[in-house]
Amino acid sequence: MTHLITSAALLLALVAPAGAATAPTAQDYAALARLPDFGGVWYPDADPRDPPFMMLAPKTPLRPELRARLGGIKGGDQLPPGKGDSQSRACTPGGMPGEMFSPFALEFLYTPGRVTIALEYDEQVRRIYTDGRAHDPDPDLTFNGESIGRWQGDTLVVDTTGLRPANIAQNGLIPVTKPFHLTERYHLIGPNKLALDMAVDAPEVLTRPAQVHTTYTRHRDWSLREYVCEENPRDTVDANGNATINLEPTP
Repeated sequence: MTHLITSAALLLALVAPAGAATAPTAQDYAALARLPDFGGVWYPDADPRDPPFMMLAPKTPLRPELRARLGGIKGGDQLPPGKGDSQSRACTPGGMPGEMFSPFALEFLYTPGRVTIALEYDEQVRRIYTDGRAHDPDPDLTFNGESIGRWQGDTLVVDTTGLRPANIAQNGLIPVTKPFHLTERYHLIGPNKLALDMAVDAPEVLTRPAQVHTTYTRHRDWSLREYVCEENPRDTVDANGNATINLEPTP
């Protein structure tokens, strides 16, 4: 019996790292009820045919040489021929920051120590840790990055690092080699309106952090749908190689 107990303890030590958080208590779950009500499904208010993609906005503080390189491009559907979005062709995730502005629904889920954003688009999940942890000093670079959150009154503040530079490389038109940094602030501005204020800090691309704002409308009777890129493509490229979006219903 002693041998079995020792083996079980050894196994637990292998799968549970030192300092691992204890299981949430009933009080931890009760505390969630005191947070601002972000429940329900949210849909962005922006016209999906003109998304507020920060790198192409006229007032975006792009470095002058990059602004000249982009020329008169106004939106992702007007990229030069041959520069189609790799996501359109390979079904890779859009990644941050663009995911929060895509014309698809999203949902906030509260659990102790974490806010999860479930995105209908490409069935992506963002995990925002609110347990007081610090950022990994040497993170693996990913599409959604590492997000650490905290509540400032009724505002959820999210700090995201560890993002792939390719997320803002604009289909090869903007060369980016270093990771960038996002700060998001979510707060209710009405019974069924949610505002997002985002700052994008990318020194290789911007002369100062870009400020992006958008809003969402709540639909409590909606549910997120399954999205499989290979079977339900919305991002596509036209005959000239320009990235565009297909808004027609799928047969």
